[in-house]
Amino acid sequence: MKAAAWNPPSPGAQTTAIDYDRMEQKMVDSDGKQATKTVQDAVDTAAAAAGSIAQDAGNAASEAAASVREAARKVGAAASDIGQEAVARGTRYGKTVVEEVEAQPMTFLLVAAAAGLVAGWLIARR
Repeated sequence: MKAAAWNPPSPGAQTTAIDYDRMEQKMVDSDGKQATKTVQDAVDTAAAAAGSIAQDAGNAASEAAASVREAARKVGAAASDIGQEAVARGTRYGKTVVEEVEAQPMTFLLVAAAAGLVAGWLIARR
């Protein structure tokens, strides 16, 4: 910022208080215009920087949201696979138990009766 120079009149020059006031007013006007332009430039620069920062933050948020969506999709797919595997194993084990009961019905009847007696005895002890 280049300030307007004010040179006071030489000691021998005839000046009045009005002349000093006019000179001081010219300095203020010149400096005020320059300061206003400097402040406006600073405001414009700050606004541009804020806009850039906001855009960068928005881009980062979008990328983070996309990453979270992708991770959630992968977790959902893994949970689905695990659920399907659990259903398949349950079906296999169920078929195995049915086959064993059909092959040896008396053994399973005695095991079931023994389990019932133990459970009844434990409940009665309370």
